[in-house]
Amino acid sequence: MPGNPHVSTNAAFVTAIARSGSQGKLSGEGMRSALFAIYRGNSDLGFYGLEAVRNIWAHNVRLGLAQVHRKGLAIVVVWTDGVSPDCWEAVNARVVERLNAR
Repeated sequence: MPGNPHVSTNAAFVTAIARSGSQGKLSGEGMRSALFAIYRGNSDLGFYGLEAVRNIWAHNVRLGLAQVHRKGLAIVVVWTDGVSPDCWEAVNARVVERLNAR
C-alpha cells in the first residue's frame, strides 16, 4: 500500500479491499473506488471505504466488530479488534460528522 490512508480507483486495490472487508465474498465489481486506513495502538482501528451501492458488512456489525456508515454512494466501514467503547463511539461519531459535512 503506497500510503496510510490510501484512496484509489485501481481495480486490483478496489477488489482487494472488497474481498478483505467481506471475508472473500465480494469482488470489486460495481465499485468505483476504495479507501483503506489502519491505525495501530494497543488495539487496531481500521477503516474500509467503498464507493458502491451495496451494504455488505452486516455480519461484522452484528458481532460488534464493525460499523457501516453510508451517504449516497459512499460507504465507510469502521472496524476494530477491541478498542474501548469510548474510543469506538467517538470514532464512529466523527465519521458521521464528516460524512454529513460532505
